[in-house]
Amino acid sequence: MKDLMKKRVIMLLYEYNQFGGHGSTVTNLCKTLSKNGYECSIGAFKFKQEPPSSINKVILNYKNLIFEVNKFDIIHNHQPKFNYFAILIKKPFIFHLHGASNKIQEVNLKLSLLISKQKIKHIISISKSVLYQIQIVKNKIPLTIIHCGVNSDYFKTENKKQFNNDSLQLLFVGVLYPHKNVNKLIEFVKNMILNNKNINLQIVGDGIEFNKLQKQIQKENMGKYIKLTGNIPEEKLKKQFDSCDIYVTASSHEMLDMPAIEAMSMQKPVLLSDLPAHNELIENSKGGIIFNPENPKDFYNKLEEIIGKKEQFSHNGRKFAEENDWDKITKKIINIYNELI
Repeated sequence: MKDLMKKRVIMLLYEYNQFGGHGSTVTNLCKTLSKNGYECSIGAFKFKQEPPSSINKVILNYKNLIFEVNKFDIIHNHQPKFNYFAILIKKPFIFHLHGASNKIQEVNLKLSLLISKQKIKHIISISKSVLYQIQIVKNKIPLTIIHCGVNSDYFKTENKKQFNNDSLQLLFVGVLYPHKNVNKLIEFVKNMILNNKNINLQIVGDGIEFNKLQKQIQKENMGKYIKLTGNIPEEKLKKQFDSCDIYVTASSHEMLDMPAIEAMSMQKPVLLSDLPAHNELIENSKGGIIFNPENPKDFYNKLEEIIGKKEQFSHNGRKFAEENDWDKITKKIINIYNELI
């Protein structure tokens, strides 16, 4: 076995974006692997941001991909597109399953696994909820479920409420895609304000829905109560988490909700829409409650329930976050690497 200090890992994804779920996972894994003696690189066709200085950047294209990737000791792939190339790669190849978000992606996922199943040495799945998408290779490739983690030392509350101190502060964090249903959160909050509830909503993130949501807020004259921040630096995001009372999402599709875990790390209860991935997260953490996103009254009632049990949810969520710190998550992944090298 090669000396640990010389082990080189490349993380593969089509487009590197620190604010997306894939990019955030890759960045945090690379940071923690680097602390454990690995030399980490991110290989992508496109880079929306530069990786942190401790992480190498490899710009890929279809001509250089096989040559560049075969330089590494471990190939850790995060998107099905690269599974097709596994048949030409000589080094241990791991597929990190984040899940397909639509039928076309699911078909591509299954096809890529069928073609590459003899070359993929291990599958890491971010949740149990996503496993239905890979039944086609069930029991044919070794598989481990490892949740995405959180930097629990960094995302730690200082109990500083900096925004709208006199109101109940709700927070959503995520890429603003249609399936996130942020428009519903805006409608829920508007109705509560019209019913004399003292409440505020901060929406952190950017995406194709940003302008549409901005117009909705303006049309409803909710600018005083609902803020769209766009993407913000991590230090400011931490302050947003610390300032909120409850983290909320009405999303109709998730494989794992990383901002919800970050919120729990900050000792904030979470109110999550009724989805398999959210149910799995709440079942494991006991850090919040599930609500029906099609039922506004259920949202209001569950908010009241969380307020009444806030201390217990906060304690449970923090404990779960500590158990899923990136250091502990990465050690599980290193164990898989050691079996393959």
